[in-house]
Amino acid sequence: MGVFGVRGEVRFRNATDEALGLAPQTTVIVEHASRASTLTWLGYRRHHDRLLAHFAEFDAPEAAQPYVGADVYVTGEAPALGEAEYLDTDLIGLVLVDPLGARLGRVVAVEHYPAQDCLVIGERRSLVPLVSAFVRGIDVAGGTISVDLPPGLLDDADAEDDRDA
Repeated sequence: MGVFGVRGEVRFRNATDEALGLAPQTTVIVEHASRASTLTWLGYRRHHDRLLAHFAEFDAPEAAQPYVGADVYVTGEAPALGEAEYLDTDLIGLVLVDPLGARLGRVVAVEHYPAQDCLVIGERRSLVPLVSAFVRGIDVAGGTISVDLPPGLLDDADAEDDRDA
């Protein structure tokens, strides 16, 4: 997204036609800088070769400015997940704990790589592979991910980042 004009409209590139068919007052998810929030879609218009969207939360360019570069997703029904399957948003914010219960850091994002998915931990953005060799259990309701990590995978500074949060 990028700011356009004086009324808080934003320009965007549309990956699908779904957004163009959204009814006004539809909630959309906006992800930027590893944070997700919701906005209320009011509609769009075309300006030359650009699509300009209007959200209820933006009435001036300054209101839209923090969202420059953000990705917008149309909300829908949650997909059916199998056992031990999670959405990225389910994992973000959970705290890693070692076998003794010590806090190791907080999940700030999930990265998807060809070999495996990785949890991004703390402000230092350390990576922990999301594999059964390291992850012993995920308790979304309890807000924790139990892990047994090899020495040195996370720095002590990762745990310090979590204490500041």
